[in-house]
Amino acid sequence: MVRADELPWLGWTSGALTGRSASPRHTGRHASAAGDQGSGRGWGPGGGAPPGGGADRRRSRGGGGGDAGTAVAGLHRPAVRPADDGGGPATAPRGVRALRTAISDFRPDVVHAHNPGTMPVTSLATGRGRLVPALATLHGSPAEQYRANARLATVAGLLTVACGPAVAQQMADAGAPVSATVINGVQVRPQRTRTQTRADLGIDEDEFVVLQVGRLVHQKHPELAVQAFARSGVPGFLLLAGAGDLDAAVREVARQERVADRVRLLGPRPDAADLMAAADVVQLSSRFEGLPLVLLEAMSLGAVVVGVRAPGVTELIRDGADGLLPERSVDGLANALHRLHGDTTLRERLATGAKKRSAEFTAARMASDYADLYAQLA
Repeated sequence: MVRADELPWLGWTSGALTGRSASPRHTGRHASAAGDQGSGRGWGPGGGAPPGGGADRRRSRGGGGGDAGTAVAGLHRPAVRPADDGGGPATAPRGVRALRTAISDFRPDVVHAHNPGTMPVTSLATGRGRLVPALATLHGSPAEQYRANARLATVAGLLTVACGPAVAQQMADAGAPVSATVINGVQVRPQRTRTQTRADLGIDEDEFVVLQVGRLVHQKHPELAVQAFARSGVPGFLLLAGAGDLDAAVREVARQERVADRVRLLGPRPDAADLMAAADVVQLSSRFEGLPLVLLEAMSLGAVVVGVRAPGVTELIRDGADGLLPERSVDGLANALHRLHGDTTLRERLATGAKKRSAEFTAARMASDYADLYAQLA
């Protein structure tokens, strides 16, 4: 059985939920099958949560000195990841064997999968959850994929969980309502002060710094971030923490917009929380999210946040109260940055609102909600 008091925190690594036992007394165990959407900063549990969500969290994320890939209560590997070599039907048998081996070795009470790509493998390995209870958490997907996600969920026959209201609504609209919604939660601990982090980056204390943490991939739309920064007219720097296949394209956009000297691609970072605490604004230009952990973490640090209007983001930011929520366009994001740069009072008010709002999204609450689900299944 899994009890909430035996799961002091939960962390994510490459889309897989993992938990650390509070003590050797821990008897409830769960194995994890990683999802097919890493967010890209390379984060570790000690520094915060991610899924969805979420620099390139493969993760570099390490939002604060965590140890990415921490084992699950005696399972001496971070997760079972059948999709690491590209996934797809051809690799499914190998994935099923890998997961069955992990189940046999670890003998978990519950198997927890993440994202649609892992559901068929998890379903086959657990006998649709009859041999070993199993559940699958769904994070953000492109709108056009939800019907396929719904078909996968129906065929897999597992208990399905949404990471936020946007995912739950889109699954319902696609004809496969989820069994439960467990809202993402975070816990971040910066290791350096704002001054120390800026000094390490070679950035003066009075420079205006905009930060975006996320993979350089289509979903995160990093080109929009660079274009908006250039058009906003704000001084200072745009920092992009993450990696991905759009690296060269982003550099080219920065060159074309004549801001290449003020746009820094930092690559995957293990210190995302430090970067957030050192930035004046943390933004997100994504086309879609589940419930964005980057923004949740930034808000918990009392950062000023801006997220363009997209599924998963509009459910989190209350425009003008705890962040800004511009239209997903170059002008929309540029105007938001320009407004924030010129209004210190607004930044202070939004930072206070963000910190207050973040109290609703704690890792402890998320852990308790998942522990309740594990107990029901086991």
